[in-house]
Amino acid sequence: MLTAATPLIGPAFLAGLLTFLAPCTLPLLPAYIGVISGLPPYQLKEGGPAVRRVVLWNGLLFVLGFSLVFVVLGLLAGKFGELVLFEKIWLTRLAGVFSIGSGLVVMGAIQVRPLDQTWRPDVSGLRPPSASLNAFVVGLAFGTGWTPCIGPIVASLLFLASTTGTAGQGALLLIVFSLGQAIPFLLLALGWGWAVRWLASFKPYLEYVSLVSGLLLIGVGLMLVFNQVGLLANIVSPLINHISYQPLYNKL
Repeated sequence: MLTAATPLIGPAFLAGLLTFLAPCTLPLLPAYIGVISGLPPYQLKEGGPAVRRVVLWNGLLFVLGFSLVFVVLGLLAGKFGELVLFEKIWLTRLAGVFSIGSGLVVMGAIQVRPLDQTWRPDVSGLRPPSASLNAFVVGLAFGTGWTPCIGPIVASLLFLASTTGTAGQGALLLIVFSLGQAIPFLLLALGWGWAVRWLASFKPYLEYVSLVSGLLLIGVGLMLVFNQVGLLANIVSPLINHISYQPLYNKL
């Protein structure tokens, strides 16, 4: 059954994938994997099935950590949408304006100094009893942080989650977003050796990721501002049992 969140599922997954490929994420992934694995550098470099199992298991816990943060935020955003007293169409249009602004920030077309900062909880002083627990804690820190090329995307998605009408649908949107990041990250962990070489070869294309991310946010934002979410639904609905689309919002 189609819901208010359905048309946004595709963009949410794509946003998660672009967040994984973002210039302030992708180059740091080898360092993240080194930290969450709990293994010395020489052992990671040697690789082997045992190393891959450790990296994959701890990578899964890292993914669970940041996914938990995003899903809780999605629940809260959806709940906020339930409580607003004015017409949902105006909340949707506000979300669209915010998404357009975020897209311009991500592309570098405009600069908002307070948003052009990197912040993340410092968990380096923590000493969890195991590498696996440490991976989960680092995932929580990753999910609660802010970086200039990721923060606006997450903030826009949370604003969109507030337009879905219920806490459950808001959480669903952030689950899909988390999967967009988690799937390629786990594939990276699974193929640790060749994945590192692929990361090096992808670096020349990082500048285009911000451009695509910005265009995605602007495109979705324009659809929301002009109440044309149905265009997205018409793309998604054939993939969901060919259910016919019913308008999400009454036109003014």
